[in-house]
Amino acid sequence: GKSTSCAKIALRNYIEKNQTTGFARRYDDDWKNNTAETYFDFLVSDGYVSKITNGKWDNVYYYGHKWFLCKWDDEKEKLIRDKTPFAYAFALNTWEKSKSGQYPTMHTLIFEEFITNTRYLGVENAEFSFYSNLVSTLARNKEDFVNILVGNTIRRYGNPYFICMGIEKKVLEMQPGDRIVFKTEGKRLKIACEYTDPPVDGKKSDILFDFPTDNAVSRQITTGEWQIEQHYPTLREVLQEGEHIKPKDIIYTYYLIYRDNILQADVVLQGDKFYTYYHRQTNEFIDEENDLIFDLNFHLEPNYRRNIMKPTDRIGQKVLEHFKRESVYVEDVQVGEILYSYIQSL
Repeated sequence: GKSTSCAKIALRNYIEKNQTTGFARRYDDDWKNNTAETYFDFLVSDGYVSKITNGKWDNVYYYGHKWFLCKWDDEKEKLIRDKTPFAYAFALNTWEKSKSGQYPTMHTLIFEEFITNTRYLGVENAEFSFYSNLVSTLARNKEDFVNILVGNTIRRYGNPYFICMGIEKKVLEMQPGDRIVFKTEGKRLKIACEYTDPPVDGKKSDILFDFPTDNAVSRQITTGEWQIEQHYPTLREVLQEGEHIKPKDIIYTYYLIYRDNILQADVVLQGDKFYTYYHRQTNEFIDEENDLIFDLNFHLEPNYRRNIMKPTDRIGQKVLEHFKRESVYVEDVQVGEILYSYIQSL
């Protein structure tokens, strides 16, 4: 998998080029609980370490955020380790601790799990800033410095790396097996993206997820689909067959902007049914001076709001009330993902 391939890159960099490699995670705790100590264990147990070093080393030792090649000496009855590390461990939430370090032989940084289903560091695109500062610290004046970012298909929207690199729309259109190289305007930087295609025959472990009921989590693991929250309430759960929303049923409309996506929220009153329906924008015109608009970006206009979960006036409280009462419905899964990603970004 991804981790094994990245581990092999680090070993080849050191043995073939005498270069070191950096491994980054989001939090420093991600390297604890034996994660760092056992990171190269698979390559040790299958003999890869011994093979690539021609038997000089056969194991890996981790100490002080560094990985060293090592081997047990039977005659001296002690562990002999290499004088210099071949790889270093970093964390984005503590990147400032690395600023004073010198890494002249490091030419590659590998960031694992750069896509998350929980929360990114800071607000807006703060995490990308943390990552960029770490890259700047490690790369210094090297023109051949390589960044490798790997992750599972977890969050479809709101990834700060895709957004800040300007490739989010293209990435969301990619299909398994696609490989695309993006070039910046100056054509000096190349960003290669690969949406890996799952093995034709699958993995042997896929049998563990062959449940009788199809579900999004199993498909994400076995086929590499983007993981989608298993359930977003749609109108099918509130309207009977043949029933639909009429214009007279809509008592209020507001909007929510997330990145380049505009969602229209219709507050609907149908008899004893009172709910909010989120869907793709259908009104041709938004009155930007009067319509209530939620946007992650900051605005001075009085009709804009940033945080839908923290109302500052009566109308905001009424909007939030439908979320509290779980009476918010969406057009489809994609609209649900956009709304979910907006809320997670607050």
